[in-house]
Amino acid sequence: MRTFATAPRSSVRGFSLLELMFAMTIGLVLSLAVGQIFLGSRAGFTSNDNLSRVQENARYALGLLSREIRLSTYRSDPRVARATLYPLATAPSLTGADGGTGGVPVSGLSDTITVRFQGSGTGTGTADGTVQDCVGNRIDSGATVVNTLFIQNDAANNNEPTLFCNTVTTACVAATCFALVPGVENMQVLYGEDINSGAASPNPDGSIDRWVTAANVTNWDNVLSVRISLLLRTDDRVGTTVDAKSYSMSGTNVYAPGNDTRLRRVFTTVINLRNRTS
Repeated sequence: MRTFATAPRSSVRGFSLLELMFAMTIGLVLSLAVGQIFLGSRAGFTSNDNLSRVQENARYALGLLSREIRLSTYRSDPRVARATLYPLATAPSLTGADGGTGGVPVSGLSDTITVRFQGSGTGTGTADGTVQDCVGNRIDSGATVVNTLFIQNDAANNNEPTLFCNTVTTACVAATCFALVPGVENMQVLYGEDINSGAASPNPDGSIDRWVTAANVTNWDNVLSVRISLLLRTDDRVGTTVDAKSYSMSGTNVYAPGNDTRLRRVFTTVINLRNRTS
């Protein structure tokens, strides 16, 4: 009967306890390092994704505001005098208010701005689509629109501060008041006014002499440009520290609430009013 030799017992053995502990330690360190890299990458992605949404919301909000404000004073029939359609005392084509709305989660209330303009079309109910109100409704020739843009918390969206538009001159109700862009915490507006600097009465010459807040506008018919600053915040709390900074918005310092870690950015644009003629 053939027998096979076996290896000596001393040459067949596993890892020692020390070796096993050393290998586990190395594996744990590597796992922690990979985990930290993953968490850092995920945090960076979340932060960049939120900032991308903020930029997209800002681009849309400023585009919408620019379109609406630029339409200010538009007349379906340019032969009709501006004062006839938009009497300064009762229905100015452009006006605003400083700190006009409350409920904004920042110290310093947001401004409001109101524009009036007419539509374009057949004048018999068929608009050509070139003129729209703040919610995208086509406005026909001869019809006059009044849009007031402001910031308030949206009760239908977890009280998120939002850019709103009211399509009537009465109080904001669901049927006439529309949420446009979420995450907008504050809006500050300056007006470029054409006056003869230092004179007691306006002497317009077609150029901007000063930038002022709504309360300091001498004559709304002489405003030629509007400068708007928006403060937007991220949806998620992706910052590493609580935000209590001051943000400069068209000459006004607006403070963050100081109780969250959202990221915030200020976006500013200047809008020239192309229809400000007699």
